Formats: sequence, structure tokens, C-alpha cells
Amino acid sequence: MLGRVSAAVAACAVSSMAYAKPQLDPNNLGTSSCAKFNKVLVVDPHWTKDNYFSWAQGFMAGADVAAATIEHSAQSRVSDLNAISVDEQWARLTAFCASHPRATFAQGVWVLYLSFPLGLVPIPTP
Repeated sequence: MLGRVSAAVAACAVSSMAYAKPQLDPNNLGTSSCAKFNKVLVVDPHWTKDNYFSWAQGFMAGADVAAATIEHSAQSRVSDLNAISVDEQWARLTAFCASHPRATFAQGVWVLYLSFPLGLVPIPTP
């Protein structure tokens, strides 16, 4: 009887390891290779989209803030991050990584960022 229980426990442990979430440091998602991104996307698409896409949105918003700050004018030309739907943004990021497994995820985000049209936004004065 003990042998059967041990075998059942071992089988459960092995099967759960096959479906374990990847151990990634969320602070390093941008420097992850697209190959790693592609693997994680297969294992857990929801985790991947939640974490990687949040990183991408933060990166692009930060790039816009930096662009607006550097320009020092009443209006700054920044990317219109609402010009492309979030579903299309995600599709472009996953397509980039599928086509460029040796690139970093950040490189894909930069390509996406550069594809947004530029718009003028007023910069509030202090």
C-alpha cells in the first residue's frame, strides 16, 4: 500500500512540475530574450500578458515623459499611445518576438513605441 501511495505522490509531483509557472524576475522582463518570452507565453499566457505588457506600457509612458521633459517647450511632441488599441499592441509585440527570438523584449517594445504617431500635448507650467 505504501508503495502505491509513494508512486501516486511521485506522479503528482512530476506532473505539477511540468505545469509550474516559470520563475522570472518581474524586474528584468525588458531584458529577457524574445526566445524566453515565447516560452513563457506558451506556459502561461495570462501571466505573460499581465506582466510583460505592464512592463511595456510603463516603458513607453516613461519614454513619453522623458521626451516631454527634454523638449522644454509649451507643447511637446510625444507618441500618441492611444492611437493603437492595446490588443493590437500586444499582437505586434508577440509577432515581433516570434520573428526575432534573439532580440530582447525591450527591443520589441521600442519598435512598437516608434510606430505610434506623434501628437502635441501641452506641458503644464509649475
